[in-house]
Amino acid sequence: MLTLLISDPMMDEKMDEIKSLNVPIVKKFIYNIPVLSKEILNDYNQRIQKTDYLTYQVRKNVNSCLYGQIFIAANQEIYPCPYLRDFKLGDLHNDTISSILHKGEYRKFWYMAKSKIKPCNDCKHNVQCFDCRAIEYSVEKKIDSEYYCSQRELF
Repeated sequence: MLTLLISDPMMDEKMDEIKSLNVPIVKKFIYNIPVLSKEILNDYNQRIQKTDYLTYQVRKNVNSCLYGQIFIAANQEIYPCPYLRDFKLGDLHNDTISSILHKGEYRKFWYMAKSKIKPCNDCKHNVQCFDCRAIEYSVEKKIDSEYYCSQRELF
């Protein structure tokens, strides 16, 4: 399944090409999504998400937020997330959705699991921990680091 995060309601004209990919598509129109507060990000207990066994097994290998989605901005540029605009995956003015997906650039974001990020890889709760690469990236401009975890000093 592919989730398309779309910031422009006029993007329906591009949906025919997307439907031709023959994969289940979920469209989410986003405009003003609230971002988590620093207090929540720094509170280890609030970051832990309840996880069943199957979800736990999947999250060991994928990013719990980015996996299965791409963002189509109003200017028709494609990113892994609305807040990761430094990582352009393509442009619908010059590329097709299928050619962008064929390049596979999105995979590095989809498979950026906490179990692969230091110091999270040593934490026993890394699979259950809330993960927003965009929030972490906004602090240190490192996509594969963890700034807001209060437990990181323990590792």
